Amino acid sequence: SSFDFKEWLSIFFHYWYLFVIGLILSLGVAYLQNRKYLPTFLSSGTLIIENEKTEMSGTQALMQGFTVNDGLRNMQNQIIVLQSNDLITKVFDSLPEFQIDYISQGNFKTRNLYKNSPVFIRNDYVAPEAYNILFKMSINPNGTFKITAVDNKMYEDLLINGKFGKPIQHNLFFITTTKNYALNEKRDVYFQFRSKESLVAEFTSRLRFNTLVEGASVLQVSLESENPDRDVDFINALLGTYLEDNLDKKNIVASR
Repeated sequence: SSFDFKEWLSIFFHYWYLFVIGLILSLGVAYLQNRKYLPTFLSSGTLIIENEKTEMSGTQALMQGFTVNDGLRNMQNQIIVLQSNDLITKVFDSLPEFQIDYISQGNFKTRNLYKNSPVFIRNDYVAPEAYNILFKMSINPNGTFKITAVDNKMYEDLLINGKFGKPIQHNLFFITTTKNYALNEKRDVYFQFRSKESLVAEFTSRLRFNTLVEGASVLQVSLESENPDRDVDFINALLGTYLEDNLDKKNIVASR
């Protein structure tokens, strides 16, 4: 063999510090990646799509052999309905808690505190320009707080002082804040107002549709993200709104 073990061993000991530096750097990068890592979860719901039975003439039945069958065509039509702007806008009309994102920002991780925020905000009015601003709420031990804007040059001097349970009126928003006493945490909370348009765009882009079994009329609706509770609530509301919408249409047809 041309491999000289002693020669390679001497090279290793001669440049031992390079291996130590490489090992330290690798462990440091791995540590930072683990600190920043947030697991993602797949949330899904299933829906049975009813096949619409219609009588076909002999010509239509003959031509059906050269086109998509009725079951598959109806499935595709219902998928279009499920991701339509009109239906998803109705969904967010029934989910007022989606109008505000509560965010925790640490040194490594940024998390959405959906249903797990130390504060809750009721918004009575939000100006259009307020939707593009990330706000920071610094909470004081005496039940007061101050709100500032983060990384926004136009509102870099913004400072709003408030107290839990007391309404705040500003040209950007009218809000009332309450403390979540179930979470007795003393930390800064970031929040951002969400417009319906931005919510519709976000969830429409993340929606995925699959058939559980080929040829079956069972449709799987799924979302993947770092916040499964939020996705589950949306999927339940989406499927519920879809069924109610279909029922309303059937009732209208029946009454006619």
